[in-house]
Amino acid sequence: MEKERKVSLSKDATPRLVMTLAVTLTLLLFSQSQSWAQEASKSNFYLKGMLGIGGIKKIPTRMWTTENEEVKVGTGFNIEGALGYMVTSTSMVEVGLGYQSSWESPTVSNGAAYFKRIPLTATFIYQFPSQTSYQFYFGGGGGLYLSPEFYREVEGLFETKVKYNSSSGFHGLVGVSPKSEESSLFWFGEFKYVGGIKYKFKEGTDEDGIKIYVDAMGWEEIDGNQWILNMGIGYHL
Repeated sequence: MEKERKVSLSKDATPRLVMTLAVTLTLLLFSQSQSWAQEASKSNFYLKGMLGIGGIKKIPTRMWTTENEEVKVGTGFNIEGALGYMVTSTSMVEVGLGYQSSWESPTVSNGAAYFKRIPLTATFIYQFPSQTSYQFYFGGGGGLYLSPEFYREVEGLFETKVKYNSSSGFHGLVGVSPKSEESSLFWFGEFKYVGGIKYKFKEGTDEDGIKIYVDAMGWEEIDGNQWILNMGIGYHL
């Protein structure tokens, strides 16, 4: 008798749940911004939290669902926190840790696919002197893009998990934030490009934990370059 397979789509909810929680936290922080605005002296250290949208180069895959969909995984979100230090009044260094996930498009009713990774970055930022109420800045740096994983599942049929070797990469960004001499709280928006990332196949398994090989599927190497549009808030300690 053929073994019955029970496949849960609970893993598909993980990226969207993280994004929902991140949006909720951001809204709560914005709602408290006025009460945090009165204030004390600022130190050279500050914290930043950000939420953004972006995408890697799309990964093609066939889901073999009831719709027999051929989908692409690429568009997704970025959530990140950073600790920064103001070296001078116009230059800063930041260390960041984040979580990035991309999902399938178009979505299918009984299938799920996503790609995820964890970026650990270091960034140098220069802030242009400004006579206006806004500060413009640009920066760049490098990082490690850790634990990359591609996942595909169709309910009742199969589950595929493909892991890749971590990769280093570089990034550049431009951003803007309002100038504030009185408040320790600030908001910002920035556009970031991440490049130089190629993920090499490490190992793959199916729903039974049996090793698979992905050469014929076109997943042996993934282009991890990405653009991200972030919005966030910061706080001077």
